Amino acid sequence: MDIEKNRIDVLKGMLEKMEVFRSDVMAEINTLQGNDHTSVPVSVYPMANIDRFRFNDALVYQFSYHGALPPYQGMTKQYIKMMKDYYYMATLQSSDVLNIQEETHNPAWKGKNVIIFAHFFRDLKTRDLDNRNKKYILDAIKRTGVLEDDSWMHVTLTDMAFLDEGHNHVQVFVVPENMYPAFYEELHANHHQYIEHKRFDKQFEDFQKAYEQE
Repeated sequence: MDIEKNRIDVLKGMLEKMEVFRSDVMAEINTLQGNDHTSVPVSVYPMANIDRFRFNDALVYQFSYHGALPPYQGMTKQYIKMMKDYYYMATLQSSDVLNIQEETHNPAWKGKNVIIFAHFFRDLKTRDLDNRNKKYILDAIKRTGVLEDDSWMHVTLTDMAFLDEGHNHVQVFVVPENMYPAFYEELHANHHQYIEHKRFDKQFEDFQKAYEQE
């Protein structure tokens, strides 16, 4: 009986998590797909924000994107296509503002990096970080030249999460590996100073409206 009760409790816990995940996915789809159009990208894309700054004499890059990072599963093809195009085009258009190529030729910037995905959520609903799809952002950042390669030999990935009431957004930091412990502590203590004017709600609304029915 104890074994059966324990199994029932486990299954109930799994069902509860599935319902939370389903609710979270549907809420995100409704946020990003406020109409019934099947979408293709056109010429208007929101600008991602790319900052560079010095931390303890090390160069750190910050890539900012509107919205929660989509999960690996449960997404429609329309949603996946919109996310892929958004991260790719927004990143590459913004990278033109910065002279990234010149900086990445600096030998001091070569070597292994840690990429911190700082997830900011609008509420305290349960969300798993390990099922969020980072591929599209990594591919886009690699195209800027900031990353020489995104294989395990060159990068380490890590996640953090914070509450930013009313807003979903992702801040991605590329940090030299030797600076990671200190910067992690800095970000954990002072994350609010890194998100001002980097939520892009209005820009993403314009991006979504730029899609037309196939």
